[in-house]
Amino acid sequence: MKFIFRIVSLSLVMLLGAAVVSAQEGGDVPPVVTPGDVIVLQGQVTDTTGQPLADATVSIWQADAEGRTYDAADADATFQYIGTATTDAGGYYAFLTLMPAAIAPDSAMIMVRVATDGLDTLTTAFYLDAEAENEMSSLPVVIPTEMSDAEGQLVIVFEQDIIVATGDGTLEPTVALTEIMDEPSVDFATFDNNLTSTADADETITPVMAATEALSGRTLYRIVPEQSQVSFQLEEDLRGARVTVLGVTNQVAGDLIIDFDDPFFSQLGTIRINARTLATDNESRNRALRAQILLSSQDEYEFIEFVPTFLNDMPAFVAVGETYTFSVTGNLTIIGVTQEVTFDATGMLVAPDQVSGTATATVRYADWGIRIPNVPGVSNVTEEAILTINFIANQVEQ
Repeated sequence: MKFIFRIVSLSLVMLLGAAVVSAQEGGDVPPVVTPGDVIVLQGQVTDTTGQPLADATVSIWQADAEGRTYDAADADATFQYIGTATTDAGGYYAFLTLMPAAIAPDSAMIMVRVATDGLDTLTTAFYLDAEAENEMSSLPVVIPTEMSDAEGQLVIVFEQDIIVATGDGTLEPTVALTEIMDEPSVDFATFDNNLTSTADADETITPVMAATEALSGRTLYRIVPEQSQVSFQLEEDLRGARVTVLGVTNQVAGDLIIDFDDPFFSQLGTIRINARTLATDNESRNRALRAQILLSSQDEYEFIEFVPTFLNDMPAFVAVGETYTFSVTGNLTIIGVTQEVTFDATGMLVAPDQVSGTATATVRYADWGIRIPNVPGVSNVTEEAILTINFIANQVEQ
């Protein structure tokens, strides 16, 4: 299966995660890795809020066990040299490759490219030598560890996360790549993520997940506003042009409890949204939202509340890194009017102490008595709005 790349963003800046996966628990010495050993390079791509980025493209290129590059006259015909992977629903990428030899005078490294869909790209490198001594000390040195794969076989894994941040800056190649090796002039999309084989139909390599203790009991998670967002979306004609209106806020609060012994008994608490902080890209529209549409300038209507009454289609078990699809039915109260709404949702246990998710519903806002005022230049406002909650929730003590 080939991966397809898509990141929706205005512009991207690439930062490397400060944390590097250490050696095995218990302080074990990292395994000795020599050029030519089969290794897995993997990690997670997230934004600066910690939200995993699915369908992000990560490409790599490297030297082989003899220090030769893809364009060398005596390049190894059985080694791919270049690979491309697309992150899964949890933002994870993986490559099966060989430990490269160092290219003097530098240490062993793998070059990494993150590309947006027709927007900016950024290129950097990961060092794979704990004893690396080089002038590019800002680049991460990735420490190997041994893990068991799905078949129970021990695999040497180098794990490095990548943080992709939205911003207005122009992305530039790192110093390392401009001095050491130019980016290959190839179509990265024609390469799969198994560099140990040059076959056209290689099986897609998936991340090796570290073994964790089985989760049990009931765990409480609390939404982190700084890492979450609530939005509404509709369309209108603005001075003759069809536009999408998007109102957003991060002022959202709520708790959820996951019952790991029986997820059917998991609970989602009241979701409370500060309607007064919902804002679009037009200040005149924002004033109308507060004063005439959502009436949030009045204290009694400042908050929108969603009280869940039933979680539908809950999975039989919940595991780290797996994405689950379900729905949430409940009572949504806006400007004092309550109507039943069902949100279609996906959720993932990112780690034992963190949950991420998205819930979406399409509603007729007139059912809550909401009216769009007549404004010169504005017409044909859609009768339905799309409500979306994107959230990160961290574990808290009960």
